[in-house]
Parts: sequence; structure tokens; C-alpha cells
Amino acid sequence: MADVNYKLSLEGIQFHIVSVGRGNTGHIKMHSHSIASYEIHYIESGQGVLRLRRDEYTLKKGTFYLTGPGIAHEQITISQEPMREIVMYYTVPLVCGGGENRKSHKKREPWLEQLLSQRFWIGEGPREVWEPFRRIIGEIQEKPPGYRTLVPFLAGGLFISLGRLYQTGAMDTGDTYVPCSDEVKYLQIERIFLDDPVHITIQKLAKELGLSVRQVQRLMKSHYGMTFRQMQMENKLELVCRMLEEKVNSLEEIAERTGFSSADYLGYCFKQKYGIPPGKYRRKEEDSVSWQKY
Repeated sequence: MADVNYKLSLEGIQFHIVSVGRGNTGHIKMHSHSIASYEIHYIESGQGVLRLRRDEYTLKKGTFYLTGPGIAHEQITISQEPMREIVMYYTVPLVCGGGENRKSHKKREPWLEQLLSQRFWIGEGPREVWEPFRRIIGEIQEKPPGYRTLVPFLAGGLFISLGRLYQTGAMDTGDTYVPCSDEVKYLQIERIFLDDPVHITIQKLAKELGLSVRQVQRLMKSHYGMTFRQMQMENKLELVCRMLEEKVNSLEEIAERTGFSSADYLGYCFKQKYGIPPGKYRRKEEDSVSWQKY
């Protein structure tokens, strides 16, 4: 995600676009947005799962979804077919610091009232939504003459289309994700490794899944084509990549925090996996990031 700063007004209500992004997405842990904050997503390719507190939904090409204030959600991409999406985060400061919005007492149009009150929506995004959404991202990315003036106008059209969409009430929940027992276990495995690849053991994993160690070994070999230790190494090295990109810790500190016996051993494993040493990866990380920053 890249920080931006676009403001617009619709019938006296102030909207503030804070950040946008486009690119491949991995696991986004359970979180919720603060009051007056909203995030919209459009899946351009790949597959994944959107998990709320009680429900799960399939994410696939063409899916659009909104998460608003207080909606706890988690996004998981399917490793065999990673998702690519466009995202926009915006605020409507009706009650927190938004003096202009607090002064707006006139009766609102139904579509605007719906836009402001809708906290969750998921379904197939109609052209009226994804076309301006994509164009906004393209304008910010390419920066053609006049884009700073055009983006708020495009965003206004997008918000009007969203208000109309929410007003229909036609939220597509028919594609609710109901995983089979094996799929549940696969998702659990991926979440556990993402949460703590350093300290997880096969015994702990088996206990979490309610399986024997031997059953876990067979499950991982049949579905992932690798052993527990191989998958743990994969996830530890992905964690190393993220820490290298942050440019905060030394290689020795990263090795200690990610469970490698030494920086030399970390360097050896890293080069075996990625073909370059960690130091070179850190220097080239700008070319390796998944998100395009505008």
C-alpha cells in the first residue's frame, strides 16, 4: 500500500482517500478498521479466502468486497494460485475530527446514506465499480497530466456507484466458503506457520489439528509435497525476507530471531533457496517487493 492524499466532497460529506495499492497479496491477519474508516478490495486474479468472525467467503477473480468500521476480517491467499488485487483505504470523518461533516445536517440522498452506513459487502463487482476503481489506480500509477485533478472526480463516481450497489441490498453471499474438513486443516496449517514459523513443532501442529504426528506427516506430504521441516524452513526464510526488507535488524539479529544457529548458516540456507546471499537481497529489495508503490 502507498500513502496518498485525495479529498473530495459529496453532498457536503468529506471523503479522504488515504492509501491505495495494487499487486500480489499474502496472508493478512485478523484486524478491524477504526471508526469512520473503510477499505475496498477488487480481486483481479488468483484465489483466496476472506474470514470474518463467524463466516468465510471465497475470493476469486471479479470479487469485490468492503470492510468498514469494526468488521474483524482476515484474508488468506491460496498458495497454489496467489491473489492479485487493487485496494483503497479511505475515511469519512463524521465524528472524529471531521468538523465539516459534523456541520452537515441536511437530509441525505438514500444512496449516500447507504454508502455511509454499509459496513460489509461482498459479491461480484459490477463494471460500474471496477472500471473507475482500476482507472483511479492507473492514474495514480502513471501520473499523466492533470491526474491530481481527475482522481477525486473518478473517486466521486466510484463512491456514487458503491452507494447504488449497496442500496440494492444484493450482497452475493451464495458463494459462502464452506470448506471440507481437509481444507480446514490446510488453512489451519498455513495460518499456524504464518503466525510463528520459528517455534512451531510437529507435535504442537498435530495437537492444534487434532491429528497424530504420522497423520500430519502424510497430510503435508500429500498436499504440499514437502516435509514439516521443509515447510518450516520455507516459512522461516519468508520471514527473513520481510525482515531484510525492513532494513532494521542486522543479519546476526535476524538469524537469532528466526531460529538459525548463526548468520553464516542463515546465509547458506538463504542462498540455497533464492540463489543470492541475504545482503544482496537487501540491497535489491526495491526490485523484489510485491506491491507497486505510487
